[in-house]
Order: sequence, then C-alpha cells, then structure tokens
Amino acid sequence: MNIEIFKRNIQLSKLGIAELDNFEKKAYDFLVDKLTGLCTYTSDKKPGILYFGKNTDNIVLIYDSQKECLHVDDYKIWSFFERGLSIDYTDTQSLMEWWVGLDLDLKPKYINSFCYSK
Repeated sequence: MNIEIFKRNIQLSKLGIAELDNFEKKAYDFLVDKLTGLCTYTSDKKPGILYFGKNTDNIVLIYDSQKECLHVDDYKIWSFFERGLSIDYTDTQSLMEWWVGLDLDLKPKYINSFCYSK
C-alpha cells in the first residue's frame, strides 16, 4: 500500500469524492476503531506526559512533550499494519504521524514503540 495515496484517498472519501478499496477500508476502519475518541490523561508524577486511551486501563498512546515523542503503546497496532497488511515500520510511523496530527492535533518528531520508559 502506498501510504501517501492511502492518506489522500481517506481525505477524498471524507469529502464524498472517492471510495476506499477493500484494503484501504480495512486499514481505515482499524485506525478509527483504535485511535478515534481517545480521552487524554495526565499525571502529576510525570508532567509533560500525555496519555491517550479509551479509559485509564487501556492507554494506547503516550506523548512526551519534552522529547516530542509519541509512543504507540499497543502492539496490536504495529502488528496489524506490519503482519496483517504488510506495511513496513517506516510507513506505519508515517501513517500514525499523519493520523495523530489530524485527530489529536499532535506533531511528534518521533513515533515508535521504544521512546518512552514506563
């Protein structure tokens, strides 16, 4: 899957100009399910860290504002794109960066599963 074309097709489909193919729809539905409607949580013990999840027991993203790093704390997200859709790690990072920019108004410099120490 070409990530840039996929992002463009999502935007066009939201405008009602185009439709996603089955592969793109599967990826889009997964992103909506996992990353839409997340609540933001903070901790007095770790200022500058934002936690995003459906609830406090299910944190999906952790953003370190000092390092400008987004930790995707859900192995299923990486696994779905890499194993399920054969999208490489770099393209998955690009897709996540774009999605959190739109949905959560975050502009991380780094996105991965290793930049944050719990």
